[in-house]
Amino acid sequence: MADYSTMAVSPVIGAVVANDKGDFSNRVKCAGEQAWNNLKHNGANTALILGGAVATKKILQSPTATAKTVKLFDKGAKFVTKFAPKLSEKLLKMPGKFKVIGLIAAPIAAAVTYITSKALYKMGQIDQKYTDKAKIEEATNKTLLA
Repeated sequence: MADYSTMAVSPVIGAVVANDKGDFSNRVKCAGEQAWNNLKHNGANTALILGGAVATKKILQSPTATAKTVKLFDKGAKFVTKFAPKLSEKLLKMPGKFKVIGLIAAPIAAAVTYITSKALYKMGQIDQKYTDKAKIEEATNKTLLA
C-alpha cells in the first residue's frame, strides 16, 4: 500500500511518489484517475454547498418563506421532544434565522458526508488497482527474466 500520510494530503501526488505503483506510466495513470475522482466528488460537494447557500439566502430574504421554514423547523423540533426533550427545548429557543440555516444545512451536511465517503472508498479502490497492476507486472518480469 501507498504511504497514507502522503495520500491524505493529495492522492494525486501520493500516487506519483508511491514506491508500490511500479513504473512511471502506471503512477501517472493512477494519479490521473485519482485527480478525476477528486474533481468529480469535490465538484458535487461544491455544488451542494453553493446550492444550499443560495437557497438559504433566498429564503431569508422573503419573510413569508422564512416564516414557513421556521414553522417546519419547529414541527420537527417538537417531534424530537419524544426522544430528546432537552435538545428539543434548545432547538425551539433558537432564533428564526438559525432555524432556517439549520433546516437547510442538515441534509446538505449528510449529503456531503455521503459523497465524501464514496470518494474515499473510490480512492482506495484506485490505489489498490494500480498497486495490484504493479505487483503483476513485477511478477511477470521476474518470471520472464528468470
